Amino acid sequence: MAITMMSAFKNFDKRYSGLIEISVDWYKKEMGVVSFVKSAPARLVSGQLSEEYVRARFVFALIASGKYSPEHLCVEAQLPKGNGGKSINPDILAFKDSSWLGRDFSSSEIRQNILVVFEAKGNPPIFSWGQK
Repeated sequence: MAITMMSAFKNFDKRYSGLIEISVDWYKKEMGVVSFVKSAPARLVSGQLSEEYVRARFVFALIASGKYSPEHLCVEAQLPKGNGGKSINPDILAFKDSSWLGRDFSSSEIRQNILVVFEAKGNPPIFSWGQK
């Protein structure tokens, strides 16, 4: 059953309150999502949430809210630039369908299947989203 994004954020924080590190294997095991992230801490030395934690929480919310299926999401993909320069690494890609799985990211077929590109930033302010 789908829930609101805000409820999903709260569920993630409760479920993963003791999370230490987020990795490729963690994304696959916990969310069923393909990921190319380097292992990263869930919190900064200062105790604030890391950008990786914020990204993982957002991926969790996209799935739990029913907005996207896990097989339609990819975390930290490397999309090569046409001029051979450094790749573009979007935080989260949402695809129209799962036919992107196992494809070369430089192919035009995979680019035509991209539906949405998400960027996450660490330590966002707390939003009330309609609550007073």
